[in-house]
Formats: sequence, structure tokens, C-alpha cells
Amino acid sequence: MTANDLLIRLTSATTHKNVFVTNNPAKEYKEYLKLIHPDVCMLANAHHATTLLNQFFDAYQSSPTYPDDAGTTTYTNHSCTTKGNDKLLELSYQNYKKLTTLNDPASLHFKQYLPQSGQLVNGLLTFTTPSRIVPLYNLQLPQKHVCWIFSRLIEFVGWLHQNGYSHNGINPASFYIVPQTHGLICTSFYHLTRLDAKLNTISAAHKSWYPNDIFMHKKATQNIDIELAQRTAIYLLGDQSGNGIKLKKSPDINQTLLDFLLIPHYNSYDTYNDYRQLLQKLFGKPQFHVLDL
Repeated sequence: MTANDLLIRLTSATTHKNVFVTNNPAKEYKEYLKLIHPDVCMLANAHHATTLLNQFFDAYQSSPTYPDDAGTTTYTNHSCTTKGNDKLLELSYQNYKKLTTLNDPASLHFKQYLPQSGQLVNGLLTFTTPSRIVPLYNLQLPQKHVCWIFSRLIEFVGWLHQNGYSHNGINPASFYIVPQTHGLICTSFYHLTRLDAKLNTISAAHKSWYPNDIFMHKKATQNIDIELAQRTAIYLLGDQSGNGIKLKKSPDINQTLLDFLLIPHYNSYDTYNDYRQLLQKLFGKPQFHVLDL
């Protein structure tokens, strides 16, 4: 790349992701600085280009990040970008594309749980959404909001199971919430496997969340997704261990609801119906609670 090429890239970029396109932005920054710094570059706009480069690098450094199964994810209001293990990123991207090709009537509805678009370029997997999104990672919410998030999670895995797949990696780092519509967006597809097929990978960071029998049978099953969804709900209620002990006897948590999140369930369709009946019994008619995030 020439200094002039870099200048064009900087002046046309709208985000730091347009400037730093490898897995090592810090290295890129140093290399670019050597090209356009006014001390070494004779272009008339070298000073302006250096200012832009510094601004984009500052934006990269200040971008919110969290650990992901493949490496590290950086997110904005309408996108998330993951860098790290190239093989896992490729697998996630291919599995995402596989789900987008489903065209039965139910899938046309449930594609709202998928990003609007995705691309894998130079080792960076980026998903974009039309609505503002907030990651579930490191999030704690009141019970009234967690109730509908868990409902969405069970709806999503039920759709996957209906199409013969198991997600096998549901956790707070794999989903974003859409505050305006109470929607969910899944952005992690590393461990997607055909139901009852051999399970080759799981989320290492959430190994303790999986049913114990997974390590014996090593098969993709419905109860894996259900239990991971339960653990995610418990996490969002304020117990990041996912085991629920911290929430026992909490005055802010309905203990009957907590018990439902702690007992095993084996069929997503039955789980969803049982859960909706429980919510009706505990809280009456469903209500829309505005989520201010």
C-alpha cells in the first residue's frame, strides 16, 4: 500500500473497521504511521491523514470488547466484529450462511433472530443489524426483562431443533438484545451441529454450564441448548456463575421461576409451553416492559 492509497482509505472510512482490516490493528497502526507521518511523507495532506489515523486508532482502543469463543469481539450499536481463531470464525460464518438459506415459513419468521448480514474478511467476522443492539455479556437485568429474554431464547432453540440443529454454545457472549423491540440476535454459530450427531466442540469458557452427560455421550441434544439458555437467564438475573445459588431466597427473584430455571428440561417445544403457562400463573397477562439501555 502506498501513502496515497492509505490517505484515500482514511478519508473515505466511516469507522475504524474500515481502516484496520487484520487481526493486529496495533501493528497496522505502526506501519501506517511510517507511511503518512509528516516527517517522512511529502503528501500535502500528510498531517491531516496522520490526525485521522490517530483518531481511528483511538476509536479502536476505546471500542467495547468482550471475550468470545474464537477470540475477542468488538461491538458498536449496529455491528459486532470478532477476531481470533481463524478456523472457528470460518466455521461460525459457514453455519450462519447455512441458517440463512432455510426458507420454510417458520424460518422466514425466525430469521429475525439472525444478523441482517455477515462477512468474513481478512480474519475478521463481522455481523451487522438494522436495529441498535446491546450484548448480553456482563449485563444484569430485572426479572421482568429476563422473563421475556428466556422466552426468546427457547423460541430460538426450538426453531433450530425443528430444523434438525442444536446450537450448543448459548451463553451471554453469543446473543445481543434489541431494546426497542425486545428482540434477540444470535451472533455465534461455532458449535452448531445436527441433532444427535457427534458434538466436536463446546464453549470452553462455559464448560461448567453443560449437562454432565454431554461429556459421556458427546452428542448434540435439545437439553444442551435448554440448559445453556437456563444458565444464561440466571446469569442475567445477577448470578454470573449460572448455578443460581446466589439467587436463592432473593426477595427480587420469584423462587418458583428460579426453580424452573434450575430443573432439567429435555424438549424445547414442551419447555416453551410449560414456561408460558408458568408465567401466566405467576404474573398474569403478558405485559410489554420498556427496556431502557
